[in-house]
Amino acid sequence: MAQRANGDLPVAEIRPFRASDLKEVRMLLGMSVMEQLASANKQAYFRPVVIGTWIALSAMFVQYMNWYPRTDVGILGYLAPLPAFASCAVPIMFGLDWLHRTYFEKQLKTLLTQEDTVDIPSFYTRSRGSGFFVLSYKNTPIGCVAIDAATPDSEITVVDLEPKSEPDKKAVKDSPKKAKRKQPQLDAAHAVIRHFHVDSPYRQTGVENDLIAHAISHAFSSPKVQTVYAPTSSLIPSANAVWRSAGFQRSGRKTKSAETLARHVLSGVQLGWMEITRTGWQQKQK
Repeated sequence: MAQRANGDLPVAEIRPFRASDLKEVRMLLGMSVMEQLASANKQAYFRPVVIGTWIALSAMFVQYMNWYPRTDVGILGYLAPLPAFASCAVPIMFGLDWLHRTYFEKQLKTLLTQEDTVDIPSFYTRSRGSGFFVLSYKNTPIGCVAIDAATPDSEITVVDLEPKSEPDKKAVKDSPKKAKRKQPQLDAAHAVIRHFHVDSPYRQTGVENDLIAHAISHAFSSPKVQTVYAPTSSLIPSANAVWRSAGFQRSGRKTKSAETLARHVLSGVQLGWMEITRTGWQQKQK
């Protein structure tokens, strides 16, 4: 899928992943995680417990500094407590970011060492319904989507990339080749969107919808795939809007990571799944 400008060469296209895209794609995947960190921080600011703590600390600081509103200096005297409220907000914001960042940086490290991101071509060519696609604009990747013909509950192995001793290095070097030769072709009845991200400046053009439609069409090109699942999170409202626009419906399937995320994030995050069936997608295309 490509868009042309003034009849010239394509300036935007959706194409399969290339080895030369690795650096930009890994950056996009990292941005998808850190964007959730920013969203978690913003949502946490408006939690009742956070607002209550901020007001209580600010009130104590006002009392300690005697920065009560004054009427003897005119209307500006009523602004005397503002420095206390502003100064108390800063450490709270810093504390929330520190609390959340530890979790999301760990998630980022896990993401970039998973089997599917370490060897993208091998992982996403295991079956006809799988694929990793890049949205390129002026030959620069600005988005990506990964769809895996597997059940949503299936876990991806994390690869140990730590330096090994000389004998171990040879074993590690040889093992991927053997694994690649013996890797089975999977024929699952489900497909799941593993990764999805478009650089924020380009989202207003609606190109996200084209990217996800391309991935869904590819998944259903396999006659075995009957349902495509997409993960939902209150931390990525832009992706949730894309799922709904594509015709996804709320699924009753639960996600295993909900409890883990809830223990580390104070934003009241909600996780789940949405799904679209082959029949639903065919009706959407009419």
